[in-house]
Amino acid sequence: MALPGEVSADSTPPTTSIGASPGQNANGWNNTSATVTLNATDNPGGSGVRQIQFVLAAAQNSGLQTVTGNVASITISAQCISVLSYFAKDNAGNLEQTQKLMVKIDEIAHLATKISPGATESRASAGKTFSLAVQAER
Repeated sequence: MALPGEVSADSTPPTTSIGASPGQNANGWNNTSATVTLNATDNPGGSGVRQIQFVLAAAQNSGLQTVTGNVASITISAQCISVLSYFAKDNAGNLEQTQKLMVKIDEIAHLATKISPGATESRASAGKTFSLAVQAER
């Protein structure tokens, strides 16, 4: 055990848990922006979490971001798939292995519904009207 003001020998990297709000639907997509919360913890008796680093790629991009402390909150709003890569570092310099999370956002109302043969369907989305006519095969 370290004396007050000293950092104990710590060779164990921190670990990060993740939460997203709102949660994904059954198909793994969000229909609105999502806020991802990263919460890093160090091992009992460890040196404590120093920082969390993350980067966003694909639909939403960011350079490497560093947040001091053990909690980081990231809002992802870009349509399509964004990849969040993140890791924590403790006060002894131990780095967590990079973790990844795919966040899928699709805010467009889709037209897919069950339509019986002979029926037609029209819907408006983003100021455009889409029409579909279904015919039975003979």
